[in-house]
Amino acid sequence: MREAFVLGRGSRSWIILPRGIRLLRDEEAEAIVRHEMGHIAAGDVTLVWLTRGVWWALLPVLLVAPFVAAVQGWRWEHTTPWRMLSHPFWAEYGVRALVLAVIAVLVAQMIMRSREHEADLTAARGQSVAPWEALLAGPRPAERTWHDTARANHPTHQRRLTVLRDPHLQLRPTVLDALVVGLLAAVLLDSVDGLATLLLTGTSWSAAPVSALTAGLLLAVGWGFAVWRDARARQAETVPPSRWLHLALGVSTAAGLLVRLQGTGITEEGTMRGWPLLIVLPLAVVGAAALSSAFAGLWSRRRGTEHTTSRERLTMLVVNTLLFTGALWLAMDFCLFLRLFDAAPVLNAALLAGPYSPSSAHKAAALAVIAVSAAWPALRGTHPRGHRGRPALTAVGVAIASAATRLAYRPTATAADWTGTWRLDVLTALCAGTVCAVTLIALRGSGGLGHALYAAPMATVLTVTVLWAARFGSWKHPFEAWGTVLVESSLAGLAVVLLALAVPAGQLPAWGSTRREVNIAVPVLAVITAVAAVLALQHSGNVLLLR
Repeated sequence: MREAFVLGRGSRSWIILPRGIRLLRDEEAEAIVRHEMGHIAAGDVTLVWLTRGVWWALLPVLLVAPFVAAVQGWRWEHTTPWRMLSHPFWAEYGVRALVLAVIAVLVAQMIMRSREHEADLTAARGQSVAPWEALLAGPRPAERTWHDTARANHPTHQRRLTVLRDPHLQLRPTVLDALVVGLLAAVLLDSVDGLATLLLTGTSWSAAPVSALTAGLLLAVGWGFAVWRDARARQAETVPPSRWLHLALGVSTAAGLLVRLQGTGITEEGTMRGWPLLIVLPLAVVGAAALSSAFAGLWSRRRGTEHTTSRERLTMLVVNTLLFTGALWLAMDFCLFLRLFDAAPVLNAALLAGPYSPSSAHKAAALAVIAVSAAWPALRGTHPRGHRGRPALTAVGVAIASAATRLAYRPTATAADWTGTWRLDVLTALCAGTVCAVTLIALRGSGGLGHALYAAPMATVLTVTVLWAARFGSWKHPFEAWGTVLVESSLAGLAVVLLALAVPAGQLPAWGSTRREVNIAVPVLAVITAVAAVLALQHSGNVLLLR
């Protein structure tokens, strides 16, 4: 026996030590015992056996289908087990099952290695790291290959030393984290979608929110929390390495749609919403991941972040769940509507998934919660007060310019009926929010995404409120119309726009100018752009009104 380990669990745990520990110095032997005590304190014995149990259960489950096919081949006449299993269906099934088994192994080993780091950090808390440096800096083991690293139970000595010296490294998400979480989320999304379709109304329309919420929770816990902890450790407005991990997260969701076991034998039919989902869903996940990173950056820079509170953890869980659930739901709705149109399918599907969506109330409410949650830390950030208020001032300026242009200018081509009027008001508010978001991204790069989460909805709601007030006497139920027609539709459309903008903006570096001329010129340019956008909207005729 070369290494110490733990048996039992809870109060009935035993630490088994190798004989060679007697040859070590007292502080080094104590470090080993403290490490094993860290495993006991964290309940790692139970977690390890649970992880291994999942792996041991997965193999029999995957073998059930071919076993049943072989038994049928043995019992039925005119066929044999070999003939049954030689069908191309089972070759495809084997590839998909192999991918899932590899993912299960990677997840299990990731958990094992993370627990070793956690035990090291628990043991070294309040202690000098010198004993661990003496233990781990001995004869260097042979260099590991990439597959040795992936299947190893323990991290390398060098990695353990690096994490002990800088514990924040343990909090940072990795490419492997992104690949595993994204793939599992996509597989879960497809599985729950199929079950929900059967158990609910039998249509994919009612199954979409259920499957999106399930996979969104997985992404929120598995990815959103990791990015948040990383942002807190860095105390940075953006998390630069995470920008590249967003792409890995999106690619892995596409892989998850392809390797699902339910798709065996029907690959040519595409994914659950058709082949477009294979492109739209990964892009939506990349956009949601960028917004999640930007939101985490806002909260990491606010005042009073020395200790994590339960309110902060709850906020992160709720906001990340809304971001990822909304992104998945929008992608599924978009692909569903994409099949309905021959002319301009992308534009019309985006309008039906956003401002004209039957579920616009849920999407608008989700964006409102995210906006309020983003505004709170932004207004309490560490920037000077003038800098903190600049996104809000930009939103107010864009809203005033957009509403004034809409009310003051009415070309002949503008729809004269009441439905066309309120839809143009909604699209005007949507233009204001879009211009505000683009302005903040142009001014700050990816650092502007977090501020766009509250400033763009602010510009949208202010614009639509001014237009509603101007036509107050024309509404039969004005207050109900403000909430359930104007604000609801405009915010639902803005959710689509912000998600689309976040895909490219999340890959940009964060920048900012301290020059007063630039900081003044950009909002002025935003006002001019808003006026031009509203003028173009009013000359668009019925193109955006779905008539």
